[in-house]
Amino acid sequence: MTAPILAQSLGVEGRGQLAALMQPLTVADSLAALGIPTATAFYVARGADVRRMQFRGYAGALLTGVVAFGVLAAYSFNVAQSQGISQPLLALLWMSVIPGALLAVRRSAWTGLQRWKRVDLERTAFAGSRLLIILMLAVFGLGEVMPFAAGPIIVGLLISSALLIPKFHPTPQIADYDAAPAKKDFYRFSIYAAFGTVSASASARLDQALMPSLTSSEQLGLYAVAVTVAEVPLLVGTVLARNLMSEASAGEPLKKMLRQILLGAGVAVVGSVILGALASWVVPLIFGASFRDSLAPIYLLLLSTCMSVLTISFSAVLTGWHRPLLASVPQVMSVVAVICGFGAIGQGISAVETAIIAVAAQTIAFAASCLLIGLMRPSTGRHRRTRE
Repeated sequence: MTAPILAQSLGVEGRGQLAALMQPLTVADSLAALGIPTATAFYVARGADVRRMQFRGYAGALLTGVVAFGVLAAYSFNVAQSQGISQPLLALLWMSVIPGALLAVRRSAWTGLQRWKRVDLERTAFAGSRLLIILMLAVFGLGEVMPFAAGPIIVGLLISSALLIPKFHPTPQIADYDAAPAKKDFYRFSIYAAFGTVSASASARLDQALMPSLTSSEQLGLYAVAVTVAEVPLLVGTVLARNLMSEASAGEPLKKMLRQILLGAGVAVVGSVILGALASWVVPLIFGASFRDSLAPIYLLLLSTCMSVLTISFSAVLTGWHRPLLASVPQVMSVVAVICGFGAIGQGISAVETAIIAVAAQTIAFAASCLLIGLMRPSTGRHRRTRE
């Protein structure tokens, strides 16, 4: 809902500058805690003591969050120079990656307990606050990029903290201490899962994180709008992956999970067809005539999105089967394809060329995930039950 407001308020070039600000941070937010949130959710879902798992998660996420900020701070010099943005302000904005990593651990604990109402409320409130702030900035006619980036981040962190930090209620009465891993096992699982977390986020966002240093603000703006439209059906995959990882951890039958995946994929395909049919009319109307050149990338990215829904769903099942390293293979292959594509084209890459690279990368990832889900089965180990 915010995309049309941003496009109308900032124009093509301003929207591109905002993408240069936000996309590296979006990637870093996904990567900052590595596989620690996944490990927390996995062991909590299996019955381990939630408070013990959280403590381990916080300790690791604080360290990895600081490291992630260091990488962002170094990259900020390049982005600031190429896009004409203040480097100190950019680095200050990107510091939000540290509290974001800690909140990801807390969110994963709620996920492991299958408290979907709490998780969904937090995500909805976060999105609602972002919409409200952007609306206010647009109404007051602010044309500067930085307020549109900083405002939603600050308010979103405050709202997420308020909803996620309070004590669990009702407090879980049963904790299976036999299900709690040793510290080395917890962090080993986190490292293995990190390959999937890092590669999945990089697969979905690496193109947008690399573009700021290789292309103009105009091409960034066109691609940002294309991604916004084409990723709408991906919401289905996000919800599916969240549920499937927990269900696979708890020992749900594969046939049951496959039915969910096929249903979700069908919804994504239908949604993509509808969006594609309406795009030539909707995009100029909602985003402005200057964004008409984003239509070609939209059509390509819709195809990529349909494959991505299946890929992330299969990877979530593999992770729940205690095979996080294998679950990362499709995304790793996708990342390699993206890097090769950007390396081949180099400076001056266009929005259409980036979309073609995205389709090729997701095709490779989809094929690999289908092969793995057909060959693999759950690892041996005790699965445990659903809490009320």
